Amino acid sequence: MFGKFSLHDRLVEHHIDTVLAEFEHRLASAQWTVYEVRCLFFPRGNDPARKRPGWGSARARFTGSRAAADR
Repeated sequence: MFGKFSLHDRLVEHHIDTVLAEFEHRLASAQWTVYEVRCLFFPRGNDPARKRPGWGSARARFTGSRAAADR
């Protein structure tokens, strides 16, 4: 969200411990969802560099704790 750095990176870099602790607490207690994402793009005519509209799908595969989602 901040170019090459995340919010977490910025909090650690500037030693903002109170906000970082609350951030970590909210991440740990939130429900997490793991998605399966598929995208397929078709070439336009004989030029594979030009693409026609593609097809895509996203399907929730799991919802639960952060630790379970990591596994």
